[in-house]
Amino acid sequence: NPDAVIVLVTNYPYSIVELQNRAKAIVYTASGSQELGNGIAAVLSGRVNPAARLPMTWYRKDEDLADINDYDIIKGKRTYQYFDGKVLYPFGYGLSYTHFDYSNMNVVDNGDFTYTVTVDVTNNGEVEGDDVVQLYIDDGAEVPSNVQVAEKQLVAFDRVEDIEPGETKTATMTVEKHMLSYWDD
Repeated sequence: NPDAVIVLVTNYPYSIVELQNRAKAIVYTASGSQELGNGIAAVLSGRVNPAARLPMTWYRKDEDLADINDYDIIKGKRTYQYFDGKVLYPFGYGLSYTHFDYSNMNVVDNGDFTYTVTVDVTNNGEVEGDDVVQLYIDDGAEVPSNVQVAEKQLVAFDRVEDIEPGETKTATMTVEKHMLSYWDD
């Protein structure tokens, strides 16, 4: 059925490339509560506009992963921070029934141990929705380092709620300065 919507209720990612290619849509949720069915129905019917983000990376195939007994996340490239291949859905991925644009990012050094980062979020879609703004850092190294650091790392996020179509709200995130450093073990 070309109009089939697949609902995955699981706590783990799967290699679902074939399903993705055949489904009209895929809704993922972790195993929930007695209201799980009502929540899924609300999303599928459009009564609720989803704004969740994936808490894990969904890989394209099992062969992309290191051996399950290899606990070295850097060498095994086990997390979004170190994996350098093509993924099906990255950590932090999520869709909505509307579209958001970002502008006017500003970083303020608070002079203590933190930075405050703000960014304007504009709803350019046709329905009200929430957005989860995610702030990542990357090593940005143009010169190779002899210490391997994360390709990217989530350092802050802010859920901006109830943004009406055409409306702009500001996301505010605090980043602790120590999150911009790394240890050479």
